[in-house]
Amino acid sequence: MGNLLALQNTQGAFVYSAELAKALGVALSSLDAAMSSLPQLTQVADPDLRRRIWATVLALVYLKSKLANLAEERELIEQKSKKWLAGQGVKDQEPIFAAAEQLLQ
Repeated sequence: MGNLLALQNTQGAFVYSAELAKALGVALSSLDAAMSSLPQLTQVADPDLRRRIWATVLALVYLKSKLANLAEERELIEQKSKKWLAGQGVKDQEPIFAAAEQLLQ
């Protein structure tokens, strides 16, 4: 969990990087391919913002599925990240979360 949490910035977003892919146990190329297939993300004009949104959703899904026993700690991280996501203007986040869940199964 520590490696993943080191990738979260003070606003709540996660950094999209090879380190994230390693922490999630998924190849970066697989994360790139999944991100490219989501219209909700491809519509985000700023590529850095698009990657931060995707990284944050991936981290939230991972934390929820892999760290269910650490509910209190996870809840604080989730609140911060969800607040950040809400301010990014992505109208329909549900398909992004669904894609992340499928990828991280």
